[in-house]
Amino acid sequence: MSRDRPVALPLDSFNPPNPPLEDATLAEVERRLGVKLPAAYVAILRDLHNGGYIPSMLIRVDAPVSEDLAHELLDNGYATLASLAGVTLTEDGRSILKSPKMIEEWGLPSGLVLIDGDGHSWIALDYRDPGAEPRVVAIDSDSGGSIELAPTFDAFLERLVLFEEVFDEDGELRPGR
Repeated sequence: MSRDRPVALPLDSFNPPNPPLEDATLAEVERRLGVKLPAAYVAILRDLHNGGYIPSMLIRVDAPVSEDLAHELLDNGYATLASLAGVTLTEDGRSILKSPKMIEEWGLPSGLVLIDGDGHSWIALDYRDPGAEPRVVAIDSDSGGSIELAPTFDAFLERLVLFEEVFDEDGELRPGR
């Protein structure tokens, strides 16, 4: 489901911010990566800021996951989103244009656009099914295993919750979660 305005993600400090997202930059980055970014992703980058840190958001993974993959990618059944890579013409850590370089460096499968990660684990838009809207996946660099977080970026946004809604100030799972 597409929406006029994306789900509000709370803003956290990010210095220096990427320049505002311009249409020409978006078109060039999509051309270089060979993808069409989800409208909701672009809208968030235009409305919030073009990449950077956000307060930690979580998404519950209900599908069966191997113990090894759960240990690498999840905390009590939740994957964490802590930042969003922006759309810029630089290949630094704040841009999705870093994806090809990081995919090669970390031995990840091609067809991914990395939107958050630290090298060992990533959240990515998965374009490996040509013609389909990209799924959102968490992927472990060491094993190459992945978990589907949502079938679309819109569905991913709808399921995000703040860290504080799931864990208390001591990092313990809140009752009922």
